[in-house]
Amino acid sequence: MKKVAKLNANKMKKLLLILLCLPLLFYAQHSDRVLEIKKMYKETNAYEKKGDCKTISWEEIDKSDEYERPFKREVIKCIYPHNYSSVSLSFSLWESLVDGEYYFKNDNLYFAYIIGDMGHSQDKTRIYFQENGEIEKILVDYGDGNTKVNERSEISRIKQNELRWLNVAVKELNKRK
Repeated sequence: MKKVAKLNANKMKKLLLILLCLPLLFYAQHSDRVLEIKKMYKETNAYEKKGDCKTISWEEIDKSDEYERPFKREVIKCIYPHNYSSVSLSFSLWESLVDGEYYFKNDNLYFAYIIGDMGHSQDKTRIYFQENGEIEKILVDYGDGNTKVNERSEISRIKQNELRWLNVAVKELNKRK
């Protein structure tokens, strides 16, 4: 009877140990990708002077704006060694500005850093992507430090909102090939 109880106790200890380690394994997988992205980001920036870059600028007028103010747009696309590339953009809006940096490896987006300057505040968003294009992690800073976004609907909203600027830039780059 004591042997059975001892065996059950050992099984319970093993099960408890496995359950305690699962979150660590889950966390390690995510941090490994973020570490890989940080390494790729450093490599991309190390090639900054070796990049073949193209800059385009234009103005867009919002027809719905009664003053028809021109919105200035600038996009810089750089191709770097080892299949790295980046798209940087600066778009003026009514009373605000959006600056974005989008980083690619083998034409796959791996990191985006977007600053929305509303005049009275700055919102900073960092988006880390998995190799398959899905979101690995989103950090937002609304002036009070980085906060990880966990809610699915908020992740989707941020991704859609922040990637629209990249889509505008790519569309304009393709027009001018």
